[in-house]
Amino acid sequence: MYTWGRLAKIRVPTFVAGGIYEEVNMEDIKNEGKVIPNSRTYLCPEAGELSRQEDQQNYFTKLVAFLNEVENNRFIADRKYGNR
Repeated sequence: MYTWGRLAKIRVPTFVAGGIYEEVNMEDIKNEGKVIPNSRTYLCPEAGELSRQEDQQNYFTKLVAFLNEVENNRFIADRKYGNR
């Protein structure tokens, strides 16, 4: 089990993904992304915990876009609590 404080130490671009039908609370997934400073959070609209399998089109479209942005130095992280 991780602690929220350790997530804040992640400095590399991070793709936080889940599905809107997950057993985990969606707010927890969103908060996880907010704690990681250089992250983007995406919730698949047609998936649960297995978003890679259940909503492949949406998941991989967003993931490939994220990877391309990182590779081409165009990645911009989601806005965080302190950045509004």
